[in-house]
Amino acid sequence: MAHKVDFSGNARIRAHVARRDSQRARRGLVELIGALNFDYQEIALGLFRLYDYCLTALGRGRFDEASGIMRELKAAWEQALQSRGA
Repeated sequence: MAHKVDFSGNARIRAHVARRDSQRARRGLVELIGALNFDYQEIALGLFRLYDYCLTALGRGRFDEASGIMRELKAAWEQALQSRGA
């Protein structure tokens, strides 16, 4: 069964980061945090830590760092889905 994964939230966050729009990027990250399903604690906690780190980086003006993390996360999800034949 093929799964369609929507990375548009990630893309919007990266676009806000690229424009140095900290407020919108932070809102997007908070939305991603809110969407985490902690019934799957191991993966949700790992993602929470990444998103929280990105929030901290944005708060310190480290836009490139936050953008790089989100870009790598997107690539990792795409690779994982490809390897599953999605």
